[in-house]
Amino acid sequence: MDERICPVCRHLLPNFSALLVDKAEISCPWCGAFTCTGTAWTLLFDEALESESGKRRLGPFQSRRRANASGWVREHQGCHLDSSDVDRLASLPTPTFHQRADWLLQELERRTECAGDAVSVQAPSLVAAAWCVHDGELSEVLRYLHETDRFQTIMPPPPGTAPARGVIRPAGWAHLEGLRGRGAATSQAFVAMHLHPSLQSHWRDGLMPGIGKAGYRALRIDRKEHLNKIDDEIVVEIRRSKFLVADLTNHRQSVYFEVGYAMGLGMRVIWTCQKDQIKDLHFDIRQYPCIPWEEPKDVVLPLTNRILAHFDHGPEEWPE
Repeated sequence: MDERICPVCRHLLPNFSALLVDKAEISCPWCGAFTCTGTAWTLLFDEALESESGKRRLGPFQSRRRANASGWVREHQGCHLDSSDVDRLASLPTPTFHQRADWLLQELERRTECAGDAVSVQAPSLVAAAWCVHDGELSEVLRYLHETDRFQTIMPPPPGTAPARGVIRPAGWAHLEGLRGRGAATSQAFVAMHLHPSLQSHWRDGLMPGIGKAGYRALRIDRKEHLNKIDDEIVVEIRRSKFLVADLTNHRQSVYFEVGYAMGLGMRVIWTCQKDQIKDLHFDIRQYPCIPWEEPKDVVLPLTNRILAHFDHGPEEWPE
C-alpha cells in the first residue's frame, strides 16, 4: 500500500498525512475530499477496483471500475469509506456516454459564474465528474458537447500559458433547462415510504423537517385528499415533484414502484433506510448512496445536505 497514491483512482496525491487511527483524510485532485479506513484503503488499492480481466493498470489510465468509483466519490464529497463500501463501489454500473456528457455539462455549469464566462476544461476533477477513465475519454465527451453546440471549446494554449477554456453555448443552456425536468418550477418533494404507524415519527420528525429545511414541501400520498384511483394520484404527484425521497425501511414493493417510475422520468431520487435494514436492500439498488438512520432525527441534517448538494435552496420556509 502506497500512501502517496489515492486508493480509488490511483493518481498521485500532492499532499497526504500518514494514516492515523485507522482513518485517512484524503484530498485528491481527481476524486476530491473523502475519508477512508485502513482496511478499505487496502482493499480498494490492491484488488477491488482492478479491471475485470484482473490486469492492474497503473498511471493515468485506470480501469473502468476505478473511473466509476472516482466519479461516485467526486459526486459525494466528504463521504467516509469503510470495508462495507468496497463491494458497492466495485459493482457500480457504467453510465452511458450521453449520461456522462450531461453530467459534465452540469459540472461546467456549476463552475460558470455568469453566462458567457469561460471555464477551464483541464482540471483533473472534470475527469471524475464525467466518470471518465482518462483525459482522452474526457476529450471525447468534450468533443461531443462541442459538436452538439452545447459547449464551445477553445484551442489548447501554448506551453506555459493558461489552461484551455470553453464556454457553455445557448444550446447548452437550453439542454440544461431540459435536464431539470418538468418539476423545475415546483417546490414539492414526493416521499415514497411504508405507510405504517410505526414509521409515523420518522415522517414527522425526520423526513418532513429534512426536506423542509432545504426549502421544499414534502408530500406523502396518504396526506392528500382525493377521490381518484390511488395509483393515478401517485403518478400525477410524482410528475409534479422536483425530486423523490424514498425510505426503503421494510422494503415495500409500492416504494420500489414509485422509485422506478420517478427514475424513468429522469428524476433525482434520494434514499434513506433504517440502519439495521440496509444490509437487506435489493441488489440492484445497493449501488446508490443511502442515508442510514436509527432515530428519526438522525436523518434531518444529512437529508437536507443531500438535497442542497443537488438543488438550489427551495422557496418554502420551515419554522425553526
